[in-house]
Amino acid sequence: MTEATSTVRPAAVAARSAPRLVAVLMVVVGLLDVLVVLRPGLVRRFEFVEDVLPGVVVSASAGVSVAVGVLLLGLAQGISRGKRRAWRVTVVLVATQVVLQGIQRHWLVLAGSLALLVPLLRTRDQFVGRSHPLPRAQVARVGAALLGVSLLVGLVGVALLSREEHHDLGPGALVVATLQGLVGIPSAVTTPDTRQADAVYYLLLSMGVMTVAATGYLAFLTARTPPRSSADDRGVLELLAVGADSLDYFATRDDRAVVWSANRCACVTYKVVAGTALAAGDPLGPRREWPGAITAFLTLAATHAWIPAAAAVSAAGAQTWTDLGAFSALEFGDEAILESATFSLEGRAMRNVRQAAARAVRAGTVVEVQHLGDVDADTLDDLRADSDGWRGHDVERGFSMGLGRVDGRRDPTSVVVSASVAGQRSAVLLLVPWGSDGLSLDVMRRSADASNGVTELMITTLMARLEELGMRRISLNFAVFRDVVERAEAPHARPWTRAWGGTIKGVSRWSQADSLYRFNAKFHPTWQPRYLVYRGATELPRVALSYLDAESFVPRPWFRRGQAGS
Repeated sequence: MTEATSTVRPAAVAARSAPRLVAVLMVVVGLLDVLVVLRPGLVRRFEFVEDVLPGVVVSASAGVSVAVGVLLLGLAQGISRGKRRAWRVTVVLVATQVVLQGIQRHWLVLAGSLALLVPLLRTRDQFVGRSHPLPRAQVARVGAALLGVSLLVGLVGVALLSREEHHDLGPGALVVATLQGLVGIPSAVTTPDTRQADAVYYLLLSMGVMTVAATGYLAFLTARTPPRSSADDRGVLELLAVGADSLDYFATRDDRAVVWSANRCACVTYKVVAGTALAAGDPLGPRREWPGAITAFLTLAATHAWIPAAAAVSAAGAQTWTDLGAFSALEFGDEAILESATFSLEGRAMRNVRQAAARAVRAGTVVEVQHLGDVDADTLDDLRADSDGWRGHDVERGFSMGLGRVDGRRDPTSVVVSASVAGQRSAVLLLVPWGSDGLSLDVMRRSADASNGVTELMITTLMARLEELGMRRISLNFAVFRDVVERAEAPHARPWTRAWGGTIKGVSRWSQADSLYRFNAKFHPTWQPRYLVYRGATELPRVALSYLDAESFVPRPWFRRGQAGS
């Protein structure tokens, strides 16, 4: 594993440090408030002001105070990223907190709230990030559903824990009393002062806090990757003609947005995932124009308070990113490149490939190679149905190295390699253009009963026909941490290297990382490293998780399914 680093610009660090420090203070204050308010005897702390304020206001202060504390904890993430909308709501909440803690006369939390309010106001110019929340109607629907669930759980809790004390309450009165409990107002179901009543009180208050917290989280959840225009699509296609990277064509994926350099000579394609603006591959366009495109991308990310990062970047791309400062590049895998000029099935090293392909031939396998645009509509529908059927219930993966479609009209120069036995299709490869003289693997699927060696036969047949297609090279699968696996298998590998290699193999059972590496290695390819570019070690875990999410290795919660980004 190699790592290219660069000097972090002091100004960049300073610009991000204040929101992060404020966020840390928010967490402290939020935790203090929740812990203090939820301790036993909380209602009695409000009795001294009952002569001044209405009883309902005093009684509700407990629930409101807890809700404010929970919301502060939830908003800390948006504050750390400099979100303007989160800042506005936080100022209101902290001001409310000051009033509530003054009522309670809890001076420690009051001092903490005031200490938080001062830097919030002094650093307001650093909170400029725009928000793109979910539609209000969607948030309202989810909030109403959560409220209904909380009410139902509360009613069940009341019935189970204190049914003897409140058997005389009618249905309407019981619902009203339960709703009061959800916001911390003592009611008929939370009195008298017994263990059962205390249990009901904390159950209802917890359900109310969770409802408020979950709805508030959704209200500030960044929604979708910005859509791109038809002009963006045309511009991307024009830049593909001068592209030199094997992953350039995947920039035409429908779930990527585009940001252009000032002179529109280069662009970066990206997707927003969990607040991370994740670029994929190198910028499109001449290499001399890459800095301008990356700078425009960074400006856009700063405007929206997104964390900028890039995945599956080439060595040249990684160098451009790190030259801009404040970024590091971590090599996290290699892609396998086969060149027609050097590829040969001769020799002992290729014996396994020859034997595998020969087995497929003896089983009657026939391989056909053609451009996707030459496939008729009916055959294309059958091919798509077969491919989806072979995938079964597995998630469609691919963001940096997958196109996510089979469309002869949009991708006529893509190449499809299909294998069949007795007229029955058993496997397929789909490769997209790589510049003017190469192909990059997009889809590789086979049926469960396909003959052994069918994939090796398809690849070797394609290599034999590359010159006929006007091509000279193909890019195969990506091997994650290939160098780690190879070093771990060396006779004198160090213990930690062997352990890291064993971890990769273990993960392979889930992601097929090790098996893909071994399949690629059969063909003795040229290995080209790929990098993950990130800004600072503290952001690396989040960037890595966002990349796994983009590649569909992380399950999405039900309220985010079907969204392009978040």
